[in-house]
Amino acid sequence: MKKITRYMFTICTILAFATAVNAQKSGENSVFVSPEMQIQIQKALDNPARTQSQNANRTLTATYVGSFETNGGPFWMENPAVYSGVEAAAFIFGGSPSDYAISTNSNITDPSTITHTAWASTWGVGCEEVAEDYSLDLGDPGYNVPGGLGSATSAFVEDWCMGGQTNYVWLVEPVSSSSFITTWATTAPNQSITIPTTGGGYNYDVNWGDGNTDTGITGNAVHTYASSGTYTVEIQGNFPRIYFDNSGDRLKIKSIEQWGNGTWTSMNSAFAGCENLVSNATDMPNLSSVTDMFGMFAFARNFNGDAQFGNWDVSNVTDMYGMFGGASMFNYPIGNWDVSNVTNMGSMFNGATIFNQDIDGWNVSNVTNMEEMFRTAYAFNQSLNSWNVGNVMNMTAMFNYARNFNGDIGGWDVGQVTSMAGMFGGASVFNQNIGNWNVGNVTNMYRMFDGATQFNQDLNWDVSQVTNMDRMFTTAMEFNGDISGWNVGQVTNMNGMFAYARKFNSPLGNWNVSNVTNMYGMFGGASVFNQDISNWNVGNVKNMAEMFNGATLFNQDLGSWDVSNVTNMKNMFRTAMRFNADISSWNVSKVTNMNRMFYHANRFDQNIGNWNVTKVTDMTGMFSGVTLSTLNYDALLNGWSNLTLKNNVKFHGGNSTYCAGEVARQSIINSYNWTINDGGKDCTPPLRMDLGETVMLSGIALYPNPMGEQMSIMNPDGQKLVSAAIYDLAGRLIKTVDLSNVSSEITLDVSNLSKATYMVIITSQNSSVSKLMVKK
Repeated sequence: MKKITRYMFTICTILAFATAVNAQKSGENSVFVSPEMQIQIQKALDNPARTQSQNANRTLTATYVGSFETNGGPFWMENPAVYSGVEAAAFIFGGSPSDYAISTNSNITDPSTITHTAWASTWGVGCEEVAEDYSLDLGDPGYNVPGGLGSATSAFVEDWCMGGQTNYVWLVEPVSSSSFITTWATTAPNQSITIPTTGGGYNYDVNWGDGNTDTGITGNAVHTYASSGTYTVEIQGNFPRIYFDNSGDRLKIKSIEQWGNGTWTSMNSAFAGCENLVSNATDMPNLSSVTDMFGMFAFARNFNGDAQFGNWDVSNVTDMYGMFGGASMFNYPIGNWDVSNVTNMGSMFNGATIFNQDIDGWNVSNVTNMEEMFRTAYAFNQSLNSWNVGNVMNMTAMFNYARNFNGDIGGWDVGQVTSMAGMFGGASVFNQNIGNWNVGNVTNMYRMFDGATQFNQDLNWDVSQVTNMDRMFTTAMEFNGDISGWNVGQVTNMNGMFAYARKFNSPLGNWNVSNVTNMYGMFGGASVFNQDISNWNVGNVKNMAEMFNGATLFNQDLGSWDVSNVTNMKNMFRTAMRFNADISSWNVSKVTNMNRMFYHANRFDQNIGNWNVTKVTDMTGMFSGVTLSTLNYDALLNGWSNLTLKNNVKFHGGNSTYCAGEVARQSIINSYNWTINDGGKDCTPPLRMDLGETVMLSGIALYPNPMGEQMSIMNPDGQKLVSAAIYDLAGRLIKTVDLSNVSSEITLDVSNLSKATYMVIITSQNSSVSKLMVKK
């Protein structure tokens, strides 16, 4: 046998992929390796240049297959099998010789390499010069070749410089098709990684990619790397599940290169928290035994599927809760998935901020939970009108902050749903007609449309089972739908229900609110609301703080309300600038907080001297910005001074002045150490007016009476008028208008006047006329 190894200067490596079965073909040709060749193979494996390649951490097991010359003839075997280079490639890797070509790699100047043409995209072959006239192939373990299923193949290239020929020595490193292959990165020497497991059923081997292997592992596998770098980790054997669960070395795993054909039993929290994870796999996991995908890719912020992801067989899965929750880069088309057995889709895309794929074809007929399914899925706006949601019971926050969603779901059967809390909260463009939904089983509508700023539909709903409407329409700024017929008899919480619903003014006078205990901020900021709710039975309400805060047009008669159980009236009428109802008979004996109750409710002027304020501890800013008539303020001071009050209360009487209440005021200060801020003492006699008409200016007419938003003054004789003054019946000047330029008629805006009787005095240079005018 000719021994050409005496001519060899070195051996260079080409890494590619083929099947283990191909290695067996060499035996059919009685090919064997000489001791000299084995020595040269080992030298190539030990070559220092090889340790610099990207495969330096990969261990090769040399299995000799054959040696072939590019000129078609072997020259060191007694009875050789004769193959050209391309024939050799076809023999070993499969296919036909026409699928292969011999080409010079651009990174070298002399050696040639066998390059696969038909499947070149899966090879990733690359070379670099080791020494003059020699090359080292870098390869790319992790690709497949036809029929290979993941076998790793190495090729040693020997450039026979003396003869000008190139020989190819093929070596096969079997890698089982069942291997689960991942890559991991360490950033410092002596850093470890842990393959996380949970439960039983494990018996697996690990090739750590640095020349080390562990076998027979039945739980977590831990390995320490001598140097930092990226390592390919291969797992073989019984490995039923991986379980990062948002902990451990979740940031060290970088990629999935191959799923393998092992049977997975659960994907619950498998890659949860693996923020750097991507998948380059071209195969699919065997999910035939998987029913649980709870949180599988939760917070895997870089994950976006892989080549076969849309074809996964998930037909046995029942739980997809949080599967892509927080997977902020996920936007892979999965519309073909068979989800017909899934019952739980809660939070499935919660936080998948760019997900916007067509899933209208999904069979969701068995799903019972869609809680937070698309919450903060900001980009999602696909049609879902084909979905059969007839078994869903929980739609809590389903589209919460799905800011682009405006799908037509008016035809959904939601008859089994019990919770719609937050369902469209923050869904700022949603405005579909869902007025015919059967919500008869819903008990919770907490914040259902809170922040649904464009929603404005009539809702002809049966809400008779609902108990919680807390902040239901808060900041639903366009909403003014007709909900007048709702049966709210079971509702106990209306906290902030219409807060900042700035266009809402639907009649609610017939609502039965007898079970409501909380009306905190109910109409706060509802700046146009002014409906008659005088007949409401509020006897069970305990909290009315902020109730009309900012309801700038509200001015309805609430005098008959039973507020005997209310304890908190803080800011109740704050900036309710038109409110001036007679609420003197209210029983406020349980109220402890009246902080800023009438703050800048600048038209309020009622006698509340009969109020029992014995439990109130905070009256800070109560009438700040308000001026009670001296008559009403005196009545307040005199009435309250007869009570046993709380000590050290800070009371603000606004700009109100006292006269007859001076002694009472001082008594409260002396007896209970109150701090009182007000307008001070003013005993100036009020303007004396005759109640009735006094006509001293001929022809002057005031109309209409009662007046609405306007009052007209007619001066047919063109008399030289000076002014018009409007007084309330306490003699307080409300408004003055200059009439010096009025020759015939003027119309005054009196829309800001409260409902009351006023004295209007028209003066000229020499005379006057007065008339009682009623504001309706």
